[in-house]
Amino acid sequence: MHGTPVVIDDYPYSNEVLGEVRWYDLRAVQCGDGIALTWRDVTDKHNAAAMLAESEAHFRMLVSNVYGVVVLSVDGLVKWISPAVEALIGYSSDELVGRRSSHLWHPEDLPRALALRQKAQGGAPAGAVLRVRHKDDHYVWVELSSTPYLTSAGEHGAITYMRDVSEKVHAEAALEEREEKYRLLAENAADIVFQSDLDDRLRWVSPSVEARLGWGPVELVGVRLGDLLHREDTEPLRTADPRLAAGGDVTFEARCRRRDGTYRWLAFGVRPMLDEHGVVVGRVAGARDIEDEVIGRRSLLESEELFRTAMRAAGIGMAMVDVEGCFLAVNPAMAQMIRRDPEWFEGHAMSDILHADDVDAVSLDRVRLWSGESEVVTREIRLVRSDGRIVWARRVGALVRDAAGAPHALLLQIEDVTAGHVAAELLDYQAFHDTLTGLRNRAWIVDFLDAELVSARRDGEQVGVFFIDLDNFKVINDSLGHAAGDQLLAIVARRMADALGTEGTLGRFGGDEFVAIVSYIEDAYQAEQVAEGILDALSREVVIDGHRIVPSASMGIALSSPDSTAAGLLRDTDSARFRAKAAGRSRWHFSDEGLHADAVSRLTIEDQLRGSVANRDFVVHYQPVLRFDDGSVVEYEALVRWQHPVRGLLLPGEFLPVAEESGLIVPIGTQVLDLVCADMASRHAALPRVAVNISGVELARPDFARRIVATLERHGLDPSRLVLEVTETAVMPQDASIATELSGLRDLGVGLHVDDFGTGFSSISLLRDLPVTGLKLDRSFVNDLTAVGGAPAALASGLAGLVSGLGLTGIAEGIETQEQLDLLRDLGWENGQGFLLGRPGPLVDDL
Repeated sequence: MHGTPVVIDDYPYSNEVLGEVRWYDLRAVQCGDGIALTWRDVTDKHNAAAMLAESEAHFRMLVSNVYGVVVLSVDGLVKWISPAVEALIGYSSDELVGRRSSHLWHPEDLPRALALRQKAQGGAPAGAVLRVRHKDDHYVWVELSSTPYLTSAGEHGAITYMRDVSEKVHAEAALEEREEKYRLLAENAADIVFQSDLDDRLRWVSPSVEARLGWGPVELVGVRLGDLLHREDTEPLRTADPRLAAGGDVTFEARCRRRDGTYRWLAFGVRPMLDEHGVVVGRVAGARDIEDEVIGRRSLLESEELFRTAMRAAGIGMAMVDVEGCFLAVNPAMAQMIRRDPEWFEGHAMSDILHADDVDAVSLDRVRLWSGESEVVTREIRLVRSDGRIVWARRVGALVRDAAGAPHALLLQIEDVTAGHVAAELLDYQAFHDTLTGLRNRAWIVDFLDAELVSARRDGEQVGVFFIDLDNFKVINDSLGHAAGDQLLAIVARRMADALGTEGTLGRFGGDEFVAIVSYIEDAYQAEQVAEGILDALSREVVIDGHRIVPSASMGIALSSPDSTAAGLLRDTDSARFRAKAAGRSRWHFSDEGLHADAVSRLTIEDQLRGSVANRDFVVHYQPVLRFDDGSVVEYEALVRWQHPVRGLLLPGEFLPVAEESGLIVPIGTQVLDLVCADMASRHAALPRVAVNISGVELARPDFARRIVATLERHGLDPSRLVLEVTETAVMPQDASIATELSGLRDLGVGLHVDDFGTGFSSISLLRDLPVTGLKLDRSFVNDLTAVGGAPAALASGLAGLVSGLGLTGIAEGIETQEQLDLLRDLGWENGQGFLLGRPGPLVDDL
């Protein structure tokens, strides 16, 4: 044969020689140009496989209807189950064969099941009692026995025999539970143990009965347990049959007869006695000696009755409360103190009669007493009578313990001390109040100012002090008499206090001099407002004894610094008050000349603004917003200017702060909006879309949205041509309803841009909560842009991505150089505004 042999096929052949069947493995191999045939006798192998298959068939036939058998392969797959297993766990052969068996076991038993299989597959028999899951999701207790199994392929598996033992397991558990009950009864409950039959006749009594009752155990055999009890105490035992028959327990206390004829108190616990089938065959009773306990309870009841008698007779209020403060008992004096019937206290607690400000302190006292931290606590409290009047009381609380020493209740002694408290309050009032006006007096004001200065230094704030002196008061005193003067002082004191409200504290310093203190004052402007409010309140006419008087006052004002003292501030304000009087009375003067000059300037601007509002002295200049890619105008921003009658054209920074602080920004804003709408209506092509700035003061007005809609309708304008610009700081303090107002305007087509974006603290929340259509990058970011990048460039780039992602109009403000414009374009900004692109100016023909 030449060449390499090649296997053509592999055939098994059988040959019959002399009646004997032999099996051969026949193989044809190509070898060069011819074919070589080889064969190998495999009769023994074939016969062994047939015998194994026959053995397995016999095995299956044997166990199919008798045993619960599961055959597992080496990797834990189910290879075959008997019909008995199908009946036991509800799964069919098709549902289990070829799957792993681990899902069948109770989670707590799975580790043991896996260990059992591993042991059997390792060649050693193994057994266990485990829970297997039925198809309907309940568990069945089964006894398992696994033996090694060698497959026809030579692989190791396991044959597991499975038998239902649920009934046995449950019976053993019930038996164990009953035995445990009996054991606990004997160990913990009984001084004496009685066993009786169903007729209540004793069959066995523990030897301890002799020490407790004097009876020998044998003497009581055959005696009914009920015959040993006092006739007044047998009822619980007579009525116990239904509960005992149902497997329940019965407990009661009874007097049991001793051998000498006396009785002793025992506590009985009776349980049914069951046989191995769970049938009641008798009773077992444990009895515990409680003679001393009963005597103690009786003594306690007697002492409690004595205590109740003492409570009823006590001349001061007394009450018993539980751990929650609920009333357990009150005496008549307590009920009388708060004008309530004794029955009212049932279902009520101490907190129901306490002043609200005292509830927390009293609760803390109760916790301290109940926890044992204190045995007695004393506190002065306020009680609220049924008619609403306040009763001041001295309350002494003490913990009451029971016979075992455990906390039982709290005893409260409550003494009415209202008269003494009122007297003390009157003395305190007189020490620190002016009796004529009811205001705080000089001593209290000085102490109060000292304390406020300490707080202001700690918090980095300042305090405003106002020294007020009535003008021409001596003339009124001399001409109308001191009684009229006192009446005037009382009236002006009340007016000044009302003008201050909760903003400040007013006191009478002496004679016709008063001092007002405003804590945490913001600036000189706020101080001016306070001073003007006081002077306005004083200036209303007063009629005393038929004489008409128009009061006025001169006032000195000082704002504290970190180094200020009460004496120094009072001295400074007194000096400033003299300067105000010298300047013509009925006015105020700052102790600091610089502050005074600024205040006068602000007041002058405010006064002139009022005149200019009436004269409509405000004009609008327009600054374009350009698109970077083609230089086209996107929109214009309307910027207000004040055409001052004397100083000429003024920029917003010179008057808008005063306008906002005084509220004049509202009429100014109304005029600006009207001017812009008029310009858009008359110059449609020149002003396709205009943005108007809106202040926080305007946003806060309830007619804000209606005013804008009315102006648009009056000029016949499409709302989509108007954009409102609001700053973060203007919109954030507003009421939540402002979002609804702005959404209504947005629905009409009005745009909303957030101005100076990035300078506040809640930028992202604005974009979430408001119907924003665009935002303007604050000029501070633009000013800091450099070619080398840095934080400003990173922030500007991130905000550009935010604008693009939200589909908003983005405008960069304050562009003054070509470098800034190029950088902004590279960072993703599409629109800009600034002097480089166009300065603000009046509306002209070529705009």
